Amino acid sequence: MKRIAFVGTVGAGKTTLFNALQGNYTLARKTQAVEFNDKGDIDTPGEYFSHPRWYHALITTLQDVDMLIYVHGANDPESRLPAGLLDIGVSKRQIAVISKTDMPDADVAATRKLLL
Repeated sequence: MKRIAFVGTVGAGKTTLFNALQGNYTLARKTQAVEFNDKGDIDTPGEYFSHPRWYHALITTLQDVDMLIYVHGANDPESRLPAGLLDIGVSKRQIAVISKTDMPDADVAATRKLLL
């Protein structure tokens, strides 16, 4: 069974996407710890991206997944990919999702350029 990990900054929309793909459309609460669904997919806390001291925990958590889904808000003009994240993902499928496209300050074109 393929395992997927959702990663991104605090407030990027990881948990909302994680829940929606499981048919759960309720308001997402803040993820305080690594969470798993019944398939073993992983929703990671955004703090893992925000604080370098958590990078090791993030990279360790992602070792056994088959796919990384990076969620980035269209209203966030900065890239914050932790050092080494894409290196461990070389053998994994990597997908970038642009979220929050409906926000007044969203800039989808700039976000797309940022992620390429």
